[in-house]
Amino acid sequence: SEKQNLTQLAEETGAPSPAMLLCERGEAAFESGDESQATTLFDSALLVEPTCVRALNNLGVMALQTDEPWRALSYLLMGVIQDPQNEDLVINLQGLFDLYPELKTVRSVIFD
Repeated sequence: SEKQNLTQLAEETGAPSPAMLLCERGEAAFESGDESQATTLFDSALLVEPTCVRALNNLGVMALQTDEPWRALSYLLMGVIQDPQNEDLVINLQGLFDLYPELKTVRSVIFD
């Protein structure tokens, strides 16, 4: 199956898990400017591991960069639910609220 192939590839490349391998490849695609491929890889990471905080964070950041604040909020909040102490998620969520002050009600519900 595809998951077995990913697991084997992750082991061969030294990635901690198939989801992390997909995230690494997604980040490389994003850095090279292939946002479509990056999105596909991050979505695939979530299919393999639905609680993959790294994929959720990356998708949230990409949504921020494409001016989709509600989509970004959704991904970042799903990540915070999984790992409330994740510094990257908290910083990116704070950045979202700084960029979109109209989300102040949402912010107060979450942080107050």
